Amino acid sequence: MKTVSLRTLLAVFIISCPTFIQSQTVINNLDQVRLMKKFIGTWRCETGRDTTAYWEFRSFGTGIDSNIKYVTGGRIVSEVKALYGYDKRIDKFISALMVKGMDIGLFALWFLSETKYEIIFYNDLANPEAAYIKTRGEFKSPDLIVVTKFVNDRPASSLTYTRTD
Repeated sequence: MKTVSLRTLLAVFIISCPTFIQSQTVINNLDQVRLMKKFIGTWRCETGRDTTAYWEFRSFGTGIDSNIKYVTGGRIVSEVKALYGYDKRIDKFISALMVKGMDIGLFALWFLSETKYEIIFYNDLANPEAAYIKTRGEFKSPDLIVVTKFVNDRPASSLTYTRTD
């Protein structure tokens, strides 16, 4: 009788344990694809002395295709192309970003809330808390984004982008 009770108790514990563990996990119920569409459009930012950044984001399936350029004194000084694709397995966007004349960069982007998102290098995805460089953005309104770059968890720079269309 004791053996049956012990086995029953063990079986109940094993069956209930995953439920208990899962209830401790924070589940992100954010619709990442819907939230990413907030970027669609054209954006402008004064990034420094006589330099302006222009972002253009277009819908591409469940992802985004983007062109970015930096203009100084009326001359394009840098061009960037990026493709953001949604990976449902990890519930994040993966971005392949190419700066003209440089190597490719891979990033992960995901929304933390309806208005806040984070970007890290793809190779930091296994341990995002330890990422040396992070970018956090916040939609202050549908037409205004504040983007802050963090280095070693300290704010290093902040820029404000305004929708132009």
